[in-house]
Amino acid sequence: MCSKTLKCVSDLKGWECIKNMENDMARNTERDEREATRRKEQLMKAGFKLFSENGIENVSLQKVADAADVGVATMYKYYQTKVKLVVAISGKIWGDIWKSVLAQNGPDFFENFTAYEYIEFYLDMIIRLYREKPEMLRFSNNYKNFIYHEGIEEEPLGEHLDVLEPLRAMYHKLYEQAKVDHSIRTDLSEQELFINCSHCHAGGGRALCPGDRMGQ
Repeated sequence: MCSKTLKCVSDLKGWECIKNMENDMARNTERDEREATRRKEQLMKAGFKLFSENGIENVSLQKVADAADVGVATMYKYYQTKVKLVVAISGKIWGDIWKSVLAQNGPDFFENFTAYEYIEFYLDMIIRLYREKPEMLRFSNNYKNFIYHEGIEEEPLGEHLDVLEPLRAMYHKLYEQAKVDHSIRTDLSEQELFINCSHCHAGGGRALCPGDRMGQ
């Protein structure tokens, strides 16, 4: 075999080696991401149970780590503060709920709703959710009080607020529609309406649901 051919073979093997290394790195990255997702969900699940049962202030990150059967170092790898864990839990809960609503009804479900009908639908959904899952009601109460007492500003709440963007977009559409159908007030700004309706939905759900009002 001539030297030129040997060089080509050598170059080809080198290239294959590089590609194999890149593939291995990609697989390792995917594996690490899956493991990180699994660990986060494990911690959020344990945290949700403890926070809803005992109140957020009464539960340490060490207790959550113990309940999730992980070391406290693993906890701090993903959630350095209780605020970050609590906000992540709330974000996942309401994000999953909103995805479920869209999956069950389809993206065009609200197409012909008036602004009032949409608000009515969402409040009914909150009430039904709290009645079927009282642990959600307890966590919601505890979350509200924790955020208030800790004086947490909007930036740390980003993970929670981000999942509400589809809801905010829906409010924008309905706010514009309300200017035509006049089913709700539009003398408030869109931001004021969104905030007030969000508080009314949460407060109305808590007020109209029987069961444990822990944390109020």
